[in-house]
Amino acid sequence: MSELALAYVPVVGFLAWRARRGGATDWVYFAVNVLLLWFSALWVFGYPLLIVTMLSAAVIVLTALVFSTSTDMFTWPFLRRR
Repeated sequence: MSELALAYVPVVGFLAWRARRGGATDWVYFAVNVLLLWFSALWVFGYPLLIVTMLSAAVIVLTALVFSTSTDMFTWPFLRRR
């Protein structure tokens, strides 16, 4: 779904498409472009962007930690071994 949403942004969508379907260098170019885009946004918006980024990263890591440690509590159909 996120790949489909990125397809509507012309430059980012094309870079994401090339990174997914292209070779290793296309993936590196995409990663460098995303990093440079983040640094330029950090230059424009400053410290609040850094705080929001770190808080979002903490939420993602904690969610992954809770999900990975609580898989025995739930019976997810896609986690069953066949």
